[in-house]
Amino acid sequence: MTRRLLLSLFLVVMTSFAVDWGDYTEGDIHWGESLYLEDYRLVVADFTPEEATPWMVMLNLYSGGELIASRALEAGENFSIDDKVMVSVEEIKIRDYLHDENIEPTAKVRLQVRALPKLDMHFVTDDDSYEAGEYIEFELAVVNVGDVKAEDIDVVITSKPPFVEAKYSKSGLRPGEEWDEKEGTEETDSIRFRTKAPYLPGPVDFEVTAHARYLDAEGDPVQSWAGTSFGVFGPLKLNKYVEDEQNFGDEIYAHLSLRNTGNRTLKVKLTDSVGRDFQTTSPLEWYLEMPPGDAKTVSYKLSAETPGEGQVLPSAEAVYDLKSITYKVSSESPAIDIIGPLVEAKKKASSRKVELGEEVIVTLDATNVGNRRTKVSIEETIPDWAEFVSGATEISKVLLPGETISLEYIISCDEAGKFEIPPTKICYRNYEGLACILDSSRLKITVEGKAEEIEKKDTVIEISDVEERNTDDESEDLARDVRFETDVVADEGDTEESSGLLLWTLFIVALFFVLFNRYV
Repeated sequence: MTRRLLLSLFLVVMTSFAVDWGDYTEGDIHWGESLYLEDYRLVVADFTPEEATPWMVMLNLYSGGELIASRALEAGENFSIDDKVMVSVEEIKIRDYLHDENIEPTAKVRLQVRALPKLDMHFVTDDDSYEAGEYIEFELAVVNVGDVKAEDIDVVITSKPPFVEAKYSKSGLRPGEEWDEKEGTEETDSIRFRTKAPYLPGPVDFEVTAHARYLDAEGDPVQSWAGTSFGVFGPLKLNKYVEDEQNFGDEIYAHLSLRNTGNRTLKVKLTDSVGRDFQTTSPLEWYLEMPPGDAKTVSYKLSAETPGEGQVLPSAEAVYDLKSITYKVSSESPAIDIIGPLVEAKKKASSRKVELGEEVIVTLDATNVGNRRTKVSIEETIPDWAEFVSGATEISKVLLPGETISLEYIISCDEAGKFEIPPTKICYRNYEGLACILDSSRLKITVEGKAEEIEKKDTVIEISDVEERNTDDESEDLARDVRFETDVVADEGDTEESSGLLLWTLFIVALFFVLFNRYV
């Protein structure tokens, strides 16, 4: 009887000191390999030789990268550190007795941590931003997702900068149990409270933290955290608004609204921008005086550069001074869908510098870069200086978004110089069926030729013209040529006869003077 009583007391004492173990990991690992669990790392450092008995494995246990234990264990042994983590060896293999041969040493080990309570907390507000004086609703949901009961729970809620402060307590939560402010009702009531947004000289963002402290089954402290954030407007509130969808080509109106909810007059500089996807002719800068409770709206026109969905406009900014401190307020950045077709064209030539008579390939590509279908018509005009060789100069097709239509033709030129292929007019229709005209780029072509080739060509043309004129009266020209030759011969005979007569006359006169002088 006494022995049974002592045994019962021993079992009660041992049960009271028993540790509840929770998550674990295990595996067959070789020398140098590791197991990981939470912040712990278990490494197989060494094995005893095959001939030694009993076989043992050397294990190193690390926590946060720091070595906290080193043990040599046989199969079936284990050790624990502060009842927080336990290491067990289930089996060690160094020899395969079935084949009577050595194998790579392996240890089957388990790494396990103590079962702990764990409070999962979800903290939210009913909105992201508030005006001064508005109520802010807070909700904190708490549930124990751990393996054991959480004891003596204290929750403290604070904010940065200081604004919110609240405290809540509960005796405990069992595994899987949720925090219920009104126990005994059918619904689970989370922690809820509210407070008014403060009046501030400028906008402020608040970070709110819920910090829970509680005990595990061994009386050791455990902590959990949760947080949320929200903004409180200052005295000036700024909004930017555009229609959600606009047709490409239409004017878009942007509206900026300002409201002074404070108790002082504010001198405000308001600026805005349209970004790279839009354009406007408005200066986008205004100077406004806002008395308490005043509201003003300014509007301006802008247009989209291209169609596209979800195009974002930059936020507007309002700047004002209070007590020598400058405050800046930004609006939201609205998104807008721009709907419609848009055709872009690229025109190119196979060469910009060619020889006389060399062929040039002209290519035109028209692409619908918009987000709606459209019918595209292209008609190319061949310039006067060029000779059309082959290809197509007209085309028409319905283009879906992203589709391309192409036109190609070949020309040549037999005249040297610098020429221009004029831009092509491309017609398509927008969402309303109105015709849109797009001009392609201009192409400049230089036609080169050698000087001697040009002169030779001109000479051939002149000779051909003379031969053509002589063909009709060839016999008449031949007779004229014969007569001309006869006349020339006759004239030459008369000239020779006249010259002989003159010589005889001079001889007789000279002889006369000689004889006359002799007799005298």
